[in-house]
Parts: sequence; C-alpha cells; structure tokens
Amino acid sequence: MSISHYLQQFQPHIHHLFSHALTQKKWSHAYLLSGQKGTPLKEIAIYLAKSLVCEHGQPLADDTCQTCRRIDAGDFVDLHVIDGQEASIKKQDILNLEQSFSVTSLEIFQRQIYILHLVETMTPEAVNALLKFLEEPQQDIYAILTTESVHSLLPTILSRSQVVTLKPIEQSRLVDLYQQAGLNEDDAQLASFFYTTPELAKAWVSTSSYVALKKATMEWLSLMGQKVSVMKLYFRQNIIPLIQDNTLAEQWFSWMIVFLQQSLRLQFHQKVVLKNFRSALLLLNDTVIDHDVLVTLTEETIHRLRLPVNVPLLLDQWLIRFTKGMRLL
Repeated sequence: MSISHYLQQFQPHIHHLFSHALTQKKWSHAYLLSGQKGTPLKEIAIYLAKSLVCEHGQPLADDTCQTCRRIDAGDFVDLHVIDGQEASIKKQDILNLEQSFSVTSLEIFQRQIYILHLVETMTPEAVNALLKFLEEPQQDIYAILTTESVHSLLPTILSRSQVVTLKPIEQSRLVDLYQQAGLNEDDAQLASFFYTTPELAKAWVSTSSYVALKKATMEWLSLMGQKVSVMKLYFRQNIIPLIQDNTLAEQWFSWMIVFLQQSLRLQFHQKVVLKNFRSALLLLNDTVIDHDVLVTLTEETIHRLRLPVNVPLLLDQWLIRFTKGMRLL
C-alpha cells in the first residue's frame, strides 16, 4: 500500500489538508505530525517532502517522477532527514542543518526541506537550537517534524509548528486488512496493536526474531499455573536468549502489556482483539492477582530501557517481580 493510498483510505483529513495547502499555496513552514507508535510517520513525512518538489503532483506527489525517485534513493541534496529512532537528535545535528541551509538551494525547485523524525528524542540543547531555527523561518525552508509522544513536547515547539494528528484506525479493520495482505489470523491480530500499514506489519512478522519469540512466548504462557520454578526456568532458557537488545526487549514488554490488558478485558466480558489467543488470556486471568500492578511493572521496565542497561539482567529482574504478582505453586 502506497503512502498516498494509506492517507486517502485511513487519514483523509490529512490528505485533504496538504492537498489544499499546495493548491492554495498555503504550506506552513513547520508541521508536526503526531501519531501513535506503529504509524508510518517517517514515511508520511518523506511523502509530504516529495509533494513539495514533485514534478507533476496532483497536487500531492505521484511517486513516479525523477525527483520522487531521487528522494527515495537519498539523492536529493535539498532534503535532510534526521532519524531520532536511530539515535537521539543532538544540538550539532541542528547546527549542521542551519549550516546546510545557509547556502543557496542547489535544486531547481529552490525549496529546502528538513525532517526530524521523533523529536521527543532531542536533547535539551538540540531543542533550544531548534527553537531558534523555528523562531525566524526563512523563505523556502520547510520543516516536517514527527512525534509519537506529543504530550511530552515543550509548548514552545508546539506553538511554532502546525500540529497535525493522525487518527487511530479501528483494529478490526486493520486485522482484516492484514489478512487480505497475506498474514495469518494470529499474526494479523498481534500486529494490529503495533503497526498501521500492511507493509510494516508484514515486515515485522516475517523476521526470524518474531517467529522464534512468538513460539517461545506462547509456550511460556501455557505454563501459567504450574510451579514458579518451571516458569522461571523456561523463561531463562528460552526467552532471555532471544532478546539481546533494547529494541527487541521493548517490543516484547509491549507485547506482554497487550496480553495483560486483553486478558483483563476478557475477564470483564468485553470485546477482545486477540481472539485466537483465548486460552492464553484465560490462563493469565486464572493466575494474575492484579493486572494493573503487572502492567505498571512492565511499563516501568520499558522506561528503564532508555538507560544503559544489561538487557538479560533486566529481563530476569522483571521475571522475578512478575511471578510474585501471580498465583503460582
């Protein structure tokens, strides 16, 4: 699914907003795209950058002209992308942008564009540098910022940008869409909590780490209600060895939060998305003493991943505290 199609089908308000901005020549100097985790924020930002310089947009980018293809290839010198998902955005990154934009545009469009993906990862020094940059926008320099945590941003950043919020997509619709794209029902249900496009969902479930971790996790959940020593031993032998970096650890902990929240919904006879995992959800309900306590524990553990930590040790510490919150033999 192309980003253009995604916007038209799932975010028509955004497609209309930017189409109107181009048609009426009212494109703002700074936009802040806000969306939940798993939303293709970076891809949308790049698509909007293409739309500013597309050779024959209608009015948004057609994704086929030479300029669009050059942007896809990373060969368009007047577009700068700084990805906060790869590393925190630092003051020097912003200063480098200013330096780059201090010279005349090298492209025929005379439009210079920068994308800051996940601005919540900026250091305080970088934020101050960015504010100065946004405070006095230069003609034909355009910013597209993205965030998954708009409430954590300083009001000064929000006031200097036009905030555009992506709407959540109904999960049942995503599950159907993912199955139509070729995912099995189990994977479609799980992916609907973390991604909002078939491409991102398929890329996730096709990784060897996902396949191995899904198998081990479901086997571990099937041990609920047995001796605590059995659960701990399986976890240490089969799950910890599969999770060796912060990114995968955060995904797995987020996965656990989903299972806990879905099991609680089932307990109160509410609609659940993980219909194919009913047996695991029931086992959780039989053994968990307080769902909210374990959700809070897991959320706190995710926050600790932001610091330099030993991931296997962190997982083991979580396991000890997690099993204390369960009815185990």
